[in-house]
Amino acid sequence: MLNHFSELPIGSQRSLFDVPPGIAYFNTAYNAPQLNESRARLVASAAAKSHPWKRSPGDFFDDAERIRVLAAELFGGDADGWAVVPAASYGVSTAARAIEPTLNVNDRIVLLDEEFPSNVLPWRRVAAETGATIVTVPAPADGDWTAATLTAIRPGVRVVAAGRGAVDLPAFVAAIRAAGFDGALIAHGFAEDDAPAVAHHLRHLIGQTSHA
Repeated sequence: MLNHFSELPIGSQRSLFDVPPGIAYFNTAYNAPQLNESRARLVASAAAKSHPWKRSPGDFFDDAERIRVLAAELFGGDADGWAVVPAASYGVSTAARAIEPTLNVNDRIVLLDEEFPSNVLPWRRVAAETGATIVTVPAPADGDWTAATLTAIRPGVRVVAAGRGAVDLPAFVAAIRAAGFDGALIAHGFAEDDAPAVAHHLRHLIGQTSHA
C-alpha cells in the first residue's frame, strides 16, 4: 500500500489542536479532534445566527462558493467540480443515487473488503433495488490493493467504489482508463497530493465520476 505520509516531515502539529500535553490521540479515522481554527469559525458562524437581520440572501451561498473555489485551487479541477457535503457518507449516497438509474440486473459494483460502512451500505441498497451484484475485493495478503482491485475490473463492472486511501489512485485511474472501463469511479479518503492527477484522469474516463 502506498504510504502518503512517510515523506511529510511536518513535525508536531499539536499547537493547532486543543490536545493537552500528555495526551496522544490516534483514533482520528473514527472521530478526529477539531482544529482550533475550525472551532473558531464554527463559533463565529453560530454567533452570526444571533443577528439574522444582518444576513443577506447571498450569505447562504457565498461561503460555500468560496470553499469550492479554494478546493479547486488546492486540489485541482474547477469549482463546479466540487460539492460541499457534511460528511463523506452524504457524498457517497448522493453519487449512488445519481448512478442508480444507469444500472441494470447483473451489473457489477466493486467494493473493497473491510471498507467503511458509508461506502458499503449505499451500494448494497442500490444493488437490492436494481438487481446489480456486489463484488467485494478480498484483502490482499501482500497489501497491494491496487493490483487486487484491478483484477476485479472486467466486463459488466459499472461501479468501482475505492476508499480508505488504500489504492494508488493516479496509477489505478490510469490503468482502468487504459482498460476501457465504462462506468463510475467513486473515490474518497485519499491524500490531497493525489487529487490533481486524479482530477486530470477523471476528466477522460467514460461515464460518470465523482471525487469526494
